[in-house]
Amino acid sequence: TNVVLVGLYTEYLRLDETLVWTKRQLVEHMYRRIKDYVRKAPGGLLNENVTQSLLEIMRTYIEYPDGMSYKDFLLQLIIRRNLDAYVFGCEVAEVSAILMRGMLTYRPELLVGVRGCRTKEEVLSRGEELVQFAYDSGMLHDVGMLTFGEIGRYAARSWLDEEYQMHRCHAYGGYQLLNRYESTRIYAQTALGHSVFFNGKGGYPTDYCREKNPDAVVTDLVSVAAYMFRLTSAQFYSGYQPKDIASAVERIRQQSGRRFSPDVCELLPLLMQELTDYHKKGTEEAYIEASRRLLQEEENSKSVPEFL
Repeated sequence: TNVVLVGLYTEYLRLDETLVWTKRQLVEHMYRRIKDYVRKAPGGLLNENVTQSLLEIMRTYIEYPDGMSYKDFLLQLIIRRNLDAYVFGCEVAEVSAILMRGMLTYRPELLVGVRGCRTKEEVLSRGEELVQFAYDSGMLHDVGMLTFGEIGRYAARSWLDEEYQMHRCHAYGGYQLLNRYESTRIYAQTALGHSVFFNGKGGYPTDYCREKNPDAVVTDLVSVAAYMFRLTSAQFYSGYQPKDIASAVERIRQQSGRRFSPDVCELLPLLMQELTDYHKKGTEEAYIEASRRLLQEEENSKSVPEFL
């Protein structure tokens, strides 16, 4: 599959609904080959031109009802392109789920309005759905990093000013990617707003408005979860000792009402045991699960006949 032509071809098919369905086998074959290409290509080959081609594929992605969803396609590109980024997403997702379960236990009334819940009783009755929503929001919050080439891998050195500015654009890039399809639109606001301060007086981008986000509480959870793992991970804090969970929680609580939601900050001491237990093994388990998933998908791809 020529990676440059896939997006152009699917955009052409979109002009005729009949072609979308008659060419389904070919389209799904091309998507499988794209995933394999991203997995096996040396990092240097995932250059600006290839990145632009991948963005075009995502822009014109054809989502078949019983086929691979756009959401799964994005996650599979992440795990193949940057395993570290995928693991970070898993960690943020798990902590977001822990925080959501804590909010359901201690402050369920705060979740009225999230995903259309009208009462506290409805919130509690849809608890599992809300936990999954928080998990998926955490998993996809940094998906905008797909819009860049190799910048996401430069954790071993200080970034240039231009790279910092580029990185700030990932929030808007994630919003653009997720807002394209109904299956991922519910995560778009969190991708856009997870780096904006709770009081609106800091962070990026300026396009995000918390008051206009019906699921703002979930964005608040993901913001805390992402920051917590940046404080506790050697990947992001090279050069000095990462913080333990207790120190990270204390630092987050010091920014309550300014950078982070006071409601979420109040939950953290109540969830210290769960957060500490996950931190002890979370990264290792995430890498094991990601590697297992890659191996399983490679085995599955061998059982799929090539398109003739």
